[in-house]
Order: sequence, then structure tokens, then C-alpha cells
Amino acid sequence: MASAADEFFSSPAWDDKAAAELDMRMRRVPKKSRLKRYSNKAWALFYKSDNDPVRQRAAITLIERGVDEDGVDADQAAFELVTAAGYAATVGDRARAIALARRSIAFTPRPLHVGRVSAHELIARCLTDGGEPGARAAWEAYYLRREMRTEGRWQLPAYDDLAGREAVDASGAPVHDPDDAAEGIVVIYHASEPPEPAVPGIMKGDIASLDALDRHYRATKPSCERKWAPRAVFKEDYLLGTHLPQLGAYVGRVLVGTAGGRWRVEAPLMRSRVVVGKKAIDPFRAAYDAIYFEASLADFARSVTKG
Repeated sequence: MASAADEFFSSPAWDDKAAAELDMRMRRVPKKSRLKRYSNKAWALFYKSDNDPVRQRAAITLIERGVDEDGVDADQAAFELVTAAGYAATVGDRARAIALARRSIAFTPRPLHVGRVSAHELIARCLTDGGEPGARAAWEAYYLRREMRTEGRWQLPAYDDLAGREAVDASGAPVHDPDDAAEGIVVIYHASEPPEPAVPGIMKGDIASLDALDRHYRATKPSCERKWAPRAVFKEDYLLGTHLPQLGAYVGRVLVGTAGGRWRVEAPLMRSRVVVGKKAIDPFRAAYDAIYFEASLADFARSVTKG
């Protein structure tokens, strides 16, 4: 049978009376055990509150309060702070998420995660979503850290190395025509493949189509992971050999249609460029930046059409 204390800390109830009861109960808890109790109450407020923003923001504050207590272990504090950063990102408070993630990093050099998302990745993602300066540098720091620790499969491949590879279609056959490659994006996204939805307007091949792709790639889980981003969906060989060239060719198609560009086709395919006026534009670099730095494809196309 659960104790009254356990029931209180697992309850999403939160008002002035509950806050006063929390203060009373925490005075009885040894300092070295308080953060766990704050964390338990925060979890209940965040996940059992029917997405009530008042209780969800209170959850973040409780974790901060717990970390500020004396006797907190550095690793425990870092873990709880990155959890709170995930809470803040989920409710759309990117500035607070960044501050909490940075505070987590300051406690320990070990990479701690919200689900599969590390504190460094969360900072980069929040800066990107907010259009803030420093986003690319934050991504580079994230990838550098992964490479130094040889964690996971998603290290940052050099763009020039990728551009020198031969592009292939889904069957592994070489692709040399940018229009053929671009059509692969239409094939993938024109219809839903549950649970992944279709991308509206992908067959039009205009800047609105790129806006739709941006929204698709940036759809986020409660764990702060991207749902449908290429790095989350595709295996590495397919991502680099097929999807990246297809996505770049699709961006090129948009530039041809909206900016009056023309293809200057070279081999391998990713050495090709779209010539707009006197400028040779690299749409494959835009695709690379979208995949690895979560940059906006539509903003890239707009910058070309305005330039």
C-alpha cells in the first residue's frame, strides 16, 4: 500500500494548498534525498496534468528548486536539469530550455539525455527553432563531442567527401539526372506511410513545398526528438547515398522553377549546380545543412530568389 507521502508526490494536484503541503513535507526530507522527491512531483505535474501549462511550468521550477538544495550529487543534478530542459522545450520555452541544458553541462562533462536527445543537441535544436544566432556553432559542438566520444552512428560526415560520391536510387542504380533524383522526394512524400504523414503540396515543387518539408522534418516528439527528420528515419547508407542527393536535387528543382535557374549537370551528381543569373548555386549543400544542422530549406530558396 502506498504511503500518504508517496501518494502526494505522485499526484498532479497543484494549487496553493498543495504548494504549502510540499513545503511542509520537504522540511522533513533529508537534503540529500530532496531532489528525488522534487523530481517525482515534477514528473506527476508534467505528465499527469492534461498538458496544463501552469502545472507543467511548476514542474520545471520544482526541479530547479531541488537542484538548489544543499547536498545534491553533481551527476544527479545534471540529469534532472536536462530533464527539466526537455520539459521547457516541450512547452515552448526555448530560452529556459537552453539555460537549463547549459547548467546541466556545467555540472558534469558526461553526456546526459532527454530520451535520446543530449543536452548539447537540445541546445542546438532550440537555437535553430528560435532562429537564434549560434545555432550552427552549437550543432558543430554537438557533433564534435559525439566524435570525440565515438558515440552512436550519427557523426558528422564531411560535405566534400559526400559530394564526391556517386548518387544512387533506392535500388542502388546510379543516378545522373537531377530531375530523376528530385522525383524520388515526390515518390517518398506524396502519400502517407503510417505512422509518417504525407507532405502537403510536395508535387508542386515550389517554396511552399519546401516550407511543408521544413515543418515535416521539425515535427517533434515529447522527448524532444524529431519524428520524421531524415537522420531519425533513414539508415545511414540510404540517407547519404540516396536521400541527400534526392533532397538536394529537389531543392534545385524549386530554384529552377521559382528563380529562373538552370541546371549545370556534372558527375557525380552532387557536383552539379543550379545557375541563377551569374551565380552557381549548390542545392545539395542546402540539403546537407537541413539534414545535419536542421536548417530551413525554404529560407535557403528564398535567399536565392531575393539575391
